[in-house]
Amino acid sequence: TLEGEVQQLVTKYKDFLQSICDFRKGKLDENDLKSRFPFDSRIFQHFLKTLLMCERTQKPLLLILAGEPTVKVSSIINIPLCSA
Repeated sequence: TLEGEVQQLVTKYKDFLQSICDFRKGKLDENDLKSRFPFDSRIFQHFLKTLLMCERTQKPLLLILAGEPTVKVSSIINIPLCSA
């Protein structure tokens, strides 16, 4: 799970996508890619296997990245709903 402000998440996704491109061009090795991967190591291993398979078969890699906004409430104000 990635959490944070929208601008921070955009930067994380952009850096992640750039690291995939750099890995495919040979600018990064597996350890470099792993250090830039924003998820846990179990998911990384599955991702790496898929990425390498796409390289071998010369098929495109499709990433579906999505999220949902959440709101954090920091205080509550009591407002009467009805007047007596």
